[in-house]
Amino acid sequence: MTIFYQEYRNRVRIVFFTFIFLIIIVCVRLFFIHIIYNDININKVNKLLIKNQKLNGERGLIFDRNGSYLARNLRAYTFIVDTENYYDQEKIVRLFSETFNRSKSYYQLKLDRKSNGIILEQNVPSYDCKTILDSTFTGLTKNYKTIRNYPYKELAAQVIGYSNDENIGITGIESIFNSSLEGGKGEKTLVRWNGYIHESLYDESHLPTEGFDITLTLDMKLQCILQDEILKICKKSNAEIVNGIILNPFTGEILAMGTVPTLDLNKYSEYPIGNHRNTSIVDSYEPGSTFKIIALAAGLEEGIINENDIYYCHNGKYQVHDLVLTDHKKHEYLTVNEILMHSSNIGIAKIVEKYNSKLILKYAQKFGFGSKTGIQLPGESAGILNPISNWSLVSNAYISIGQEINSTILQTAMAYSAIANGGYLIKPQILKNITTSNEILFENEPIVIRKVISENTSMRMISMLENVVENGSATTAQIDGYKLAGKTGTSETFIDGKLSKKYISSFAGIFPSDNPEYVCIISIINPTTTNAMHFGGVSAAPTVKNIFQKIITELDNITPYTPKSYVGNTKI
Repeated sequence: MTIFYQEYRNRVRIVFFTFIFLIIIVCVRLFFIHIIYNDININKVNKLLIKNQKLNGERGLIFDRNGSYLARNLRAYTFIVDTENYYDQEKIVRLFSETFNRSKSYYQLKLDRKSNGIILEQNVPSYDCKTILDSTFTGLTKNYKTIRNYPYKELAAQVIGYSNDENIGITGIESIFNSSLEGGKGEKTLVRWNGYIHESLYDESHLPTEGFDITLTLDMKLQCILQDEILKICKKSNAEIVNGIILNPFTGEILAMGTVPTLDLNKYSEYPIGNHRNTSIVDSYEPGSTFKIIALAAGLEEGIINENDIYYCHNGKYQVHDLVLTDHKKHEYLTVNEILMHSSNIGIAKIVEKYNSKLILKYAQKFGFGSKTGIQLPGESAGILNPISNWSLVSNAYISIGQEINSTILQTAMAYSAIANGGYLIKPQILKNITTSNEILFENEPIVIRKVISENTSMRMISMLENVVENGSATTAQIDGYKLAGKTGTSETFIDGKLSKKYISSFAGIFPSDNPEYVCIISIINPTTTNAMHFGGVSAAPTVKNIFQKIITELDNITPYTPKSYVGNTKI
């Protein structure tokens, strides 16, 4: 031992053991930090530096039967200018004015304010601002997000529906198939480092999945024809609402369904909530004389009546118990065929005097009245068909002429489809299939609910309905060279149990009636009574005629009529 060590030995020991003690304290502290409190400390660090961002999968697309986009996803841009630093003021004002058709002063007033975040335009779809996106500007920031876009805007708007900013379907197809359309959830990790946020590598199993694509039965060419015509008649008749449906009577596929007034789905929040309702299936009305086919089909099917049976129609006024039935025109003797042709209320009432009340109820139910059709759209009404226990002494007659009963126009359309297709009530279809990028997950097929009438009765009813168009109340629906069968309806609505001066005019048509391809029904709610626009033969029947004429000329897929005996159609 050196003299130096001996002199400072105690001090060296103190320093040595002090270092050993400090090392032990540090090790113990590190043990607690990394072992005992490891999870707690990791969470603290993660909160400061790491953030998990939730991701939604891309919403599925919606197509019509021909592959046209009905709903798609687009980038929408928001344009922001930092006016506290240099920016291309003149160039920005000029190009934004030209692109968005606003005055230069509109943008200049915005830019006169000093801020690092002046919003010039926001949520603009990429196709509406392509010129700006293709240009470069100093001081202009372009932010984007994905939005839902509806290329056809107001066409079939109540059917397609819309989704909100949270990617949730609110109405129509967007709502009822929301779980199929919305993508799966995912997330990505963001890391703060050196004052910047970076995307971290993350497990692909956490990536969101895309929603399924949906194809509807709608044909937008037919939808355009339908909606053009119902808009015209709505304006011409000053009506409150006009509904229209075109469908395939053999498959039940809805080819077009429209309501006016309507809405632009891209700006849905700007329209009254009433415009969002699909009144073709949500609202029910008295069907009026379009319902008379039920009583006649029942009588023919049960062998109670024949087309040539003659009934006395009392010159236009007939008392049924304590109520008086009237006809629009006075008639004495009419055959069953002529009763339908002239839409005689009294004639129908005289016919059903032979019936048990249960027979009318039975056939109304068989044709689908009083029950939902089951179409895959939200908010469908079942209408009103009271049980026998609620019928009065006059109900048998009044229900047979389309009063004391409420139905949607879709229910009426399906009843006429049963007449057109040989006697089968079928389920209406709006969904064609659900697919992913490489496979079909679900495909709809025609669904027969039940046999309603025989093919023979179907053929006889079509012949009688042809006579309505050729010689009766629907001559305004005639199309030269083509056979059309159909029935008009004019009903006066009840308000607080009393007849009002508000009418519903309608027409249901089968075309071409010698080889049915379409059933079309139009209902006009509260049209003006000026120029007799409240009568189905004056307003609704010509509208259906115009629709079928456009189908002939624009789609060119209907063969002109050549005289032959009708042998029915056995496609089902």
